[in-house]
Amino acid sequence: MSSALVTAPGVPMPGKKLLSVRPDEHSTDVLNPFNPIIILLTTWLAQAAPGGLKHAVESAKKKLPGVMDKVPIRNEGDFLKFANDLLTWVPHENFEARNVYDVLGLFYLILDQPPLIDLQTAVRPDQLGQDLTWLSSWLVVYAQLVGLHMDTPASLTPASLKTFADSPPYNFGEALVPDRGFRTFNEFFSRHLKPGMRPIAAPLDDTVVVYPADCTYTNERGSPNAFPVQAGGVVDVKGVEWSIGGLLRGSRYAQAFDGGVWMHALINTFNYHRQHAPVGGTVLEATNIQGAVYVFQRRAGLTVDDLVPSPEGTYSRYGTMLARARPRGGSNGGADNGGPEE
Repeated sequence: MSSALVTAPGVPMPGKKLLSVRPDEHSTDVLNPFNPIIILLTTWLAQAAPGGLKHAVESAKKKLPGVMDKVPIRNEGDFLKFANDLLTWVPHENFEARNVYDVLGLFYLILDQPPLIDLQTAVRPDQLGQDLTWLSSWLVVYAQLVGLHMDTPASLTPASLKTFADSPPYNFGEALVPDRGFRTFNEFFSRHLKPGMRPIAAPLDDTVVVYPADCTYTNERGSPNAFPVQAGGVVDVKGVEWSIGGLLRGSRYAQAFDGGVWMHALINTFNYHRQHAPVGGTVLEATNIQGAVYVFQRRAGLTVDDLVPSPEGTYSRYGTMLARARPRGGSNGGADNGGPEE
């Protein structure tokens, strides 16, 4: 089974289709061209939440008519085709660097509507280390499948790469392009910097905490970015107490963070995604912590431009979707200079 992707690079735009699906001309399964992961979702929803996807689409249309009027998702069938396309998507970008973000934001916008949002694992301290709900587990597997596709040469073409090079926020001139070129989208997404592109002050002085990575703080939204780690490894985020030990899933180094600071920052699709250690040291432990694919925080007057992760969520969904999904699952890129991976 396979599907073909037909899309204009600069989506979403009024009057243009975002994504559409047609069966491959050589497919022997014309009646059901969907990937098995999509079929699994429809089968489960039919039992667990009949009509749930239909109501979710209708909810999104009511809450964000200006957004939904610009995309070809009118009903649950349209959404399933859209989700199916993402499994073989060749990302393109527009000049403003909004296309990739908006495409993925649209996928989760639908899933974050009732009743589907109520079928997912809540972002609460008491859920740490607990089994995910069926739908949350499905989302993790789905994101990993998209990530696996992004690790194949089919995810990148010379034409699609040029759209990123032509988008100023990506700062393509900083990227260290391999002699053979970028072979996959994930290889581009986790690109290295050219030597000397972001020199740091006093690289051998650990009293200078600095690293050449990208992030954005959220002070402009009236949200704090740093929270003290209290005795016992407890962090109070907007009245909700989180355990560092729980977040690190029982790491023997959890107590080392007592008295420290838990920091939250945002990283966008166009940002440099590799991590750097801000001081020198030795990596004592590196663990893949597989969590849920978190929801976006809803606010009054939400638009696609406002689809940002909340401090409670910690990670945005797009990072899980586009991240390298080989054994690490949802880690964002890699680590340089001895820095730990997520």
